[in-house]
Parts: sequence; C-alpha cells; structure tokens
Amino acid sequence: MIFRRKNKTTIDDRQIDLVDYARARIRQKKRLYFHFVAFLFITLVMVILNIGLGYGAQIQPFGFPWVLTTALLWTVFLLLHVFQVYVTRRFMNPAWEKEQIKTLVGLQEARIEKIKRKLEGGKSSSRCPMA
Repeated sequence: MIFRRKNKTTIDDRQIDLVDYARARIRQKKRLYFHFVAFLFITLVMVILNIGLGYGAQIQPFGFPWVLTTALLWTVFLLLHVFQVYVTRRFMNPAWEKEQIKTLVGLQEARIEKIKRKLEGGKSSSRCPMA
C-alpha cells in the first residue's frame, strides 16, 4: 500500500495546445508590459535630461525638442506593439494557422489532381488507333 502507484492523469493533445498557446500569450503580454515600462522610464529620463538639465537643448528636429520627437516616434512603435499583441495575434493564433494550412493544402491537392487528370486525358488521346 505504501508503494502503490498513483493514477496518472492523461493530458490530450488539445490540452497541451491550450497550455502552449496560453504560455505564448503570457510571454507576448509580458514583453509588451516590459516595453511600456521601459518607455515610461526612459522617456522620463530623457525629459529630465533635455528640459531639466538642458542637455541637447539646441537639437530640435522638425522645430520641436528632440525629446518630444523621440517620445512620439517611440509611442508609434509602442502602439504598433499593442496592436500586434491584442489585435493581430489574437485572431491569427495557432488555430487560425492550422485552418489556413488545411485550406492551402486542400487547394494544392485539388490542383495536383486536376493536373493528373489532364495528363491522363492527354495520354489516352495521344495513342495511335492503328497500334
């Protein structure tokens, strides 16, 4: 009784896929949050350097302080990252990829069958009736 084996739980492939997908989504969100925190911290440091200490005050691309143009450009990249994590990757997940693969493989198999039928039809019509 002491050395009795415990019942092992069985995990099917669907559950493994769900766990893998959850891990990938968590990793994406962690990277996004890290990107956001880095954006806030580094932008704050740049503002202190530029406005507070006057570092690079003479540099004004497009007529604005360099810290503003840098922060705006980084904001665009951060918004693209948000869009990628919460919009694009949500709909284009592994299930979507599998469905696309099935569709494309089905189309390719249909094309192959069409070519085979065309070749078989060409062979039968090219035979000489005298032979």
